[in-house]
Amino acid sequence: MSFGGLYFASRSGCRKARSITEDLLDWPRLRVLDSPASGTLLNDVMSLLDANPLAPRDAFDLALALHHDIESFVTADPDFDDLVLPAGRSVTVVRF
Repeated sequence: MSFGGLYFASRSGCRKARSITEDLLDWPRLRVLDSPASGTLLNDVMSLLDANPLAPRDAFDLALALHHDIESFVTADPDFDDLVLPAGRSVTVVRF
């Protein structure tokens, strides 16, 4: 069974994922952001991949953060150290 791109071996797993998702969406300070046009996003991802030693998923996360002017995010991933960003763009990466 598939739910949001995840595979679950049982219906109970799917119900649990749905319950967790609904709980998260109920957070009062949570904002669900729109995605940029796929062509724009892919161009941004490719530029970030060319300039940084990021995994593709990391580049997508960073491209979305930049698109939405997110000021900072937290990661344990050392690939985000010493990022090369497009001119005029910035993001604070907090490592733990």
